Amino acid sequence: MSHTEHVSKYINDPEIITILEKIGEYLDAIDVDRLKIKEGRQNRISMREAICDDYREVFSKQVRPGPPWHQRMCDLLLDMSQRKRDEYVANLATDLGKQITGRKQALSAIYPPGGYLAWHHNADVPGRNLIFTWSKTGEGVFRYVNRTKGYYFDIPDNKGWNVKSFDWYSHGQTEKEGYTWHCAGTDCLRSTLAFVIDSNQMSDEMLEDDFNLTAFNKGCFVSQEDMQIKNEWWEKTKADLKPIPKDLKEALDVSPAGIKYGPR
Repeated sequence: MSHTEHVSKYINDPEIITILEKIGEYLDAIDVDRLKIKEGRQNRISMREAICDDYREVFSKQVRPGPPWHQRMCDLLLDMSQRKRDEYVANLATDLGKQITGRKQALSAIYPPGGYLAWHHNADVPGRNLIFTWSKTGEGVFRYVNRTKGYYFDIPDNKGWNVKSFDWYSHGQTEKEGYTWHCAGTDCLRSTLAFVIDSNQMSDEMLEDDFNLTAFNKGCFVSQEDMQIKNEWWEKTKADLKPIPKDLKEALDVSPAGIKYGPR
């Protein structure tokens, strides 16, 4: 399969397309049974609990440090059989970062079917991220909420590679900008590579000209097609999301809270 059929309509740099195609081939060959995730507090809940609106509403009642409290995923850059750095995919990720002039890597993750990053806001690691996400079948979603600005985006995955960019605001910025709540979940093998890039006019122009992303709102760059996509899997999954159970609400109530800055 072509892993870049979707993003090749937007990304103008053939070197980026070549790198993404190679990483896509690597991901497509992964044996899902090798993704052994050690069970613990952080991954005990289900994907549908982690990405539902009720989770976010309960979790945001206190000010949170920034990272997710629940997640089910592996590090993309580790050799899963030996638990050491996989030089092949790590070098490809480095090449991708150089090609986009990324300042550093923010995330390198593989999600098994049922994997997720629960709702969180990254106020501890503020800045602009350029996010590349690969999905084996397109049965995944990225959700974004900024209640201060009134932004509510659900962006289902396309099969193969997807690209978007968001600004995460620090605790000190939230009085003006609000918290940038987001989460991701999948029913198929999924992977994300995110890079920190500059947040300025030149970066805006790069995202618009080189990646054909549209600034739908301040700090939210998404392709026109991705904002309008109707994904059958997500429509069904969203309809199935239910309020989280009492024991999960109680666990969230006692999870780590941070210093209060502005609205949540």
